[in-house]
Amino acid sequence: MLPRSITTVLAAALAVALAPAASAQEPGYDGAANYDDDTVIVSYKPRVERAAALPLLDRAGVERTVERIASVDASVVRVEGDPAAVADRLEASPMVAYAEPNVLFSAQAARRPNDASFGSLWGLRNAGQTGGRPGADISAVKGWSEARVASYPATGGAPVAIIDTGIDRAHPDLAGKTLRCQEQIVPVLSTGSCIDDSGHGTHVAGILAAVADNGIGVAGVAFNSPLLVCRALGGSDQKGRASDVAKCIEWAHARGARVISMSFAGGRSKTVHRAILR
Repeated sequence: MLPRSITTVLAAALAVALAPAASAQEPGYDGAANYDDDTVIVSYKPRVERAAALPLLDRAGVERTVERIASVDASVVRVEGDPAAVADRLEASPMVAYAEPNVLFSAQAARRPNDASFGSLWGLRNAGQTGGRPGADISAVKGWSEARVASYPATGGAPVAIIDTGIDRAHPDLAGKTLRCQEQIVPVLSTGSCIDDSGHGTHVAGILAAVADNGIGVAGVAFNSPLLVCRALGGSDQKGRASDVAKCIEWAHARGARVISMSFAGGRSKTVHRAILR
């Protein structure tokens, strides 16, 4: 086995060999990376005395210097408030060459789930695959990584209620997701199978909570959330009454729903409005 020092050098050399050619222009902070909660890196322009910079540091929100990085003539400073905002204030000064948040790096990059149709979900990750503008999305993969769920666990999310046309509980991307299921298309709220005779409720459920990283179908935004499904819409016209929707809201709230999805349209209803505000 090679000594640790040699393997480290080899790994570094390989990384340099495989990396793209460096740009002549230094990269700027992209505004999207994670960074340390309470430090900023600042480099002063040549011939700027540190003592002369003290009033600037105080105004910008710097508490004290933590350490020096001699090779790049920069200092790590502890700050009060948002490091990105402090860095912006420092960099606006003519005494400062650059200032940036102390960006965090990770040995493991955010991984996309392996769901077969994930590439078509431009709302989660838009790479221009449908002709749209790349990056016009909700940055789902980054969000999952920051929420520490990028290993795509099947459980652990907040309960989500869906008030709609029901759900296909046997769908392979939704199997085991339904925690409770009720029907409110008759005067009395009753436990039922919530059979979805139109597919609309199942579609909504997939957008919200389809199992992620299972090699099939799609990935839901809240893939580890259990579902509380209340069927309030049905029949040949897939309609439902305000009273039924209000009863479903009441039921979902009583069973711990943290989010309630109601993907339908209709007139104004004081009853539904009051049920939502309850």
